[in-house]
Amino acid sequence: MTSRGTVRFCESTLKGILLLSAFLPLFVFDPLLFPFVFPRTILFRVLMLVGLLLYALLAALEPKYRQRWSPLTLSFAALVLIFALTAATGVNWYRSVWSTVERSEGLLMWLYLGAYLLLLRGMLRSADWKEFFRTVLVAGWLQTIYTLGQFFNLPFALVSTGERLSGSIGNPSFVAAYFILIMGVAAWLLTQSPGPKARASYIALILLDAFLLWNTQTRGAIIGCAVGLAFIGSVMLWRSLRAKALVLIITTLAVCTLGYGWLVANQNMPFVLKNTTLHRLATISLTDITAQNRLIVWGAGLQGFAERPLFGWGLENFRDPFNDYFNPAITRDIGSSPWYDRAHSTVIEVAVASGILGVILYGLLWTWAGIALFRLYKRSAWEGALLGGAILAYFIQNLFVFDTINSYLLFFALLALIELRTVPIATKNKKPVQPKQVHLIGGGIALIAITFLALYYTVARPTLANQYTVQAIVHDKEHPEQALIDFKKALAATDPAAEEYRFTLVQFARDQLNLRGVTSETKELVLLASSEMQKTIDNVPSSVQGYLLLAELYLSGQTIDAAYLSQAEMAARTAQELAPRRYQPYTALGRIYMSEGKPEQGIEEFKKAIALNENFAESYWNLGIAYILNHEAERARESLAQALAHGYNIYEEKNVEKLIAAYSDSRDLKAMIDFLGELTVNFPDNQKYLNAHTELKELYEKALSATAKP
Repeated sequence: MTSRGTVRFCESTLKGILLLSAFLPLFVFDPLLFPFVFPRTILFRVLMLVGLLLYALLAALEPKYRQRWSPLTLSFAALVLIFALTAATGVNWYRSVWSTVERSEGLLMWLYLGAYLLLLRGMLRSADWKEFFRTVLVAGWLQTIYTLGQFFNLPFALVSTGERLSGSIGNPSFVAAYFILIMGVAAWLLTQSPGPKARASYIALILLDAFLLWNTQTRGAIIGCAVGLAFIGSVMLWRSLRAKALVLIITTLAVCTLGYGWLVANQNMPFVLKNTTLHRLATISLTDITAQNRLIVWGAGLQGFAERPLFGWGLENFRDPFNDYFNPAITRDIGSSPWYDRAHSTVIEVAVASGILGVILYGLLWTWAGIALFRLYKRSAWEGALLGGAILAYFIQNLFVFDTINSYLLFFALLALIELRTVPIATKNKKPVQPKQVHLIGGGIALIAITFLALYYTVARPTLANQYTVQAIVHDKEHPEQALIDFKKALAATDPAAEEYRFTLVQFARDQLNLRGVTSETKELVLLASSEMQKTIDNVPSSVQGYLLLAELYLSGQTIDAAYLSQAEMAARTAQELAPRRYQPYTALGRIYMSEGKPEQGIEEFKKAIALNENFAESYWNLGIAYILNHEAERARESLAQALAHGYNIYEEKNVEKLIAAYSDSRDLKAMIDFLGELTVNFPDNQKYLNAHTELKELYEKALSATAKP
């Protein structure tokens, strides 16, 4: 292939890669763990690595593709550098760089986003942006149709999260952020003199996505859209009416404020109650559970920021300050195990991760965007106002949630467009220079080697680990001997600091042991799980969840080795030291002490869990079970009554079975008869309870009669 032919091939392939990236939010691959996140991240890495290799070749052959620094690239690079620095100084560099399987972000994501920004700036000229964003809107239409399928319960769409729509993105908040930016792209294309059919398509997409966004019930995104629309309206009114616009703007804001106040005052009216989104908006208050949980999480984040204000804790390490400053009030719901790894506010997330330096540089990126949008507004009012409104709406909603690859791709594409529309990208306007063949060959070999290494370590190995783990827990769950082989292959492909695969192994081993009992296969699984979990703890000594899972494994494995009980106690005690305000370590210790035949100590631990949060029903339930096993029937009834009063349905069938099993284990026949009698009163039509109560009562009376005979 000639040099000219190589250039054309690189140009067309690179543009194809950028167009293909627009469809990543649609990509879901169920055979992998976290199918809405991990697969599209892996595909994004592949596209960017191939793209970088081709772009390097293109820049070597064509000087016009050799980019210069700009305020956008400088601010982005500075932010990535501070992320790298704080990864090195943070509490867990591995997680900062590699993130987790569930999130698939970290420093690695930012480096790949840098590659994406480089390709956008280098490959798309003024005319190309229309084609690129039209392709983005094709993907947007597909996402819209899919999400409409969820709304109408059509068979081709996955069932969404309750009433809230989640699209192929898999989360209502994330798809809401995506729709905000899609509407921004459609609005920008409306300013580019489209034909009647295209204009109708853009308007239809904006209206449909606004409807779908409303039905995601994501309050932060809805508020962000409202602020964005208000911004657009205010800017354009001011442009046309000047002084008169101020009066109109203030009047409109006052009417909107009064209207919202009226909605809040009528939040219990039928028309509000019938519309879930309207009701969620009407009930925003400091007493709302979602709002309270957000404030608790943000409070932990701000306390973490205050502890490490300069460089922060490192990317992806929010769970550490969250555990350190855990507020037990967040444990309200039955089965609540809040393991927050995100601040649910991008600004707080950046502050916790990278300290004040990160906040400044993150603010610098947004400051540049604001200045560039103002320049664009002076050149093209509608462009500046519409893009400004979309970016502002996106920023507002990010105050209540965190970013994902789905919104990152559109956000950085819009930033690159704004840069192009305000400051044309400078390139080195030198005459084409043919590089020396030896340099071209040497550089090409080096780049190919780097690309293959990156593909191996950031694509192939993570994918293999994920695939083998799924193979073990899904396809080979009935064959533990094969699952063991799968897990060994998965773990060989990933570092011990990658906790999620070890967590999955521990849970699988525990479930298999409980299901099958002690066999040679389950014993090997438990031994492998405990060994790997110990490696993870050695690499991540702050892993509260790791210690608790290990304690649970040892507790389940006491039938294999009695010494496991003491090891379980040590693990749970360490978790308690790391997170003294979490209820889980106290509950684990309580269960361990009960198994060790130390009921008084177990009961004390359960009481400590209640003392952390007296409104958490599950703690009363655990204490009630402990009292039953310790033959304290009256105290058991009192504790179970407290659990019931706080929302724990002790009379649910599965819970009744657990109580009967506890009474049976306690061998307290009288207490069991009393409990069954209570069930017959509460469930007079349940023949099963009536028969059990009658039979057991007769047996008890015969035993008493036999004892009374001389």
